[in-house]
Amino acid sequence: MSHQQEDTSHTEASIAPRDEESTTSHRAGRAEEKPEPSESAPTGFRFVLPVAGKTSTVTSDQQGSAAASGVKSVFAAEGERDDHDQGGDTNDALGEEDASVSDWKPLVQLDLVQIKSGEEDEEILAKFRAKLYRFDKAMREWKERGTGEIKFLRHQTTGRVRLLMRRQQTLKICANHYLLPEMRLEENMGSDRSWVWTAIDYADEERDEAVLAIRFKDSETATRFHETFEKLRKQMAALLASEKTSTKPSSDH
Repeated sequence: MSHQQEDTSHTEASIAPRDEESTTSHRAGRAEEKPEPSESAPTGFRFVLPVAGKTSTVTSDQQGSAAASGVKSVFAAEGERDDHDQGGDTNDALGEEDASVSDWKPLVQLDLVQIKSGEEDEEILAKFRAKLYRFDKAMREWKERGTGEIKFLRHQTTGRVRLLMRRQQTLKICANHYLLPEMRLEENMGSDRSWVWTAIDYADEERDEAVLAIRFKDSETATRFHETFEKLRKQMAALLASEKTSTKPSSDH
């Protein structure tokens, strides 16, 4: 019995709080210790997804590699941990939020207004998905204008053809000019899926002589664009020639 009491007293003495002086010296000793670097420790961070806001696009292969690298599973695991930590309160909160949203009604009823695009009197002759560039004369470099559908539109009254391209999602105009007889498509640096031409462009609502370049996903699409461009360019040449003939004053007296 005396041995047990001695062991108990020894245990209590070992776990008793230390005095301030010994504790401070112990912490100072630990602060001076520097952990040795581990050979297996990572030397940096590896970002799977590109930084948002850049002009470069993400290909489907890059998206596939990002998904395969476990990005989705990491976010899913974090969501499960959050639900577990909150003890199921998340589902109740979402249910209340859904109920409040379903009962919400606007204070003022607004009439639907149909916005005109300016293409109501035109028919689409052909359209191609592509990426457009514009040459910056001051910087002496190509700048991307946007990705979307470039369309050949013919006015139903005048018969004139124009090229119109809008950016995807925002639908902002990045190319807008008439197709004229003197226009010529030229190969862009020998590429079989890119063309360059000069036009009087009104994309920014101001007349500007712009040098444009367009790039397609493959050579077949680029070839069809070239064929359509040349076909409609010749039709415009014939149309303008006929207009000059009809408006020319007669020499008969």
